[in-house]
Amino acid sequence: LAARHRGRSARAVRHVEFWHSDPFFLTPRRRLPFRAIARSGIAPDSQIFVTDWLVPVYRDARCKDVRVLPNAVPIPAAMAPSPAAVKRIVFMGRLSPEKGYDDLIAAWPAEVTDQGWCLDVFGEGSSIGDVPDGIRVRGHTDHPMRELADADVAIIPSWTEASPYVALEAMSVATTLIATRTGDLPMLLQSGCGWSAEPRDVPGLTAAIRSAMSATPDERRDAGGRGRDWLARHRPFEAWQQDVKALYDA
Repeated sequence: LAARHRGRSARAVRHVEFWHSDPFFLTPRRRLPFRAIARSGIAPDSQIFVTDWLVPVYRDARCKDVRVLPNAVPIPAAMAPSPAAVKRIVFMGRLSPEKGYDDLIAAWPAEVTDQGWCLDVFGEGSSIGDVPDGIRVRGHTDHPMRELADADVAIIPSWTEASPYVALEAMSVATTLIATRTGDLPMLLQSGCGWSAEPRDVPGLTAAIRSAMSATPDERRDAGGRGRDWLARHRPFEAWQQDVKALYDA
């Protein structure tokens, strides 16, 4: 909004407006103040959306350059998983309600701890109270890619997403996913890289967790490999870099 209402001395500066998520997702009513203020300002030179569904919500009709540019991440050299005594599902993200961590804790099947499974929760934000056996609240990590590579499954139980980096990062190290059907996660899951549930559907999330656990290690590795291959074909990081650079070179 500051860029849209910048003073005369700054109006020659090119304004590229990136929409990485929906900041007013809780209710459509929350978007009304943004729309009222945005209409009174100067339209951006370009609007870039990381996923299609954001376009009709936040597109400025006065802007002539509107594009969808999905997120991408570099694919690292193959990372062999570290030996582990337990089988791990990893949640990694901001601990705020829309990330669905409460749903995940509620969905965790009690019996799987005896089967050698655990859930590691990485992230900072809201405090998490008592958790059932088998769930470890780990806080911040300095080595997120290592943790994702060592996981048997990465899980994203969000109520809302656009194009979450953690999903792409898990795919880049060939870790299979469980994710809710929101944002561009359904598109990623079409690669065959994992299992899905509807947002805020705790029983559905429990079923997806059980399905992932019942798969063999080879089946999970194959799913992770399909995700990595899809990412290399459809989201090449070098092409994304060039697209972003071109926005600011214009």
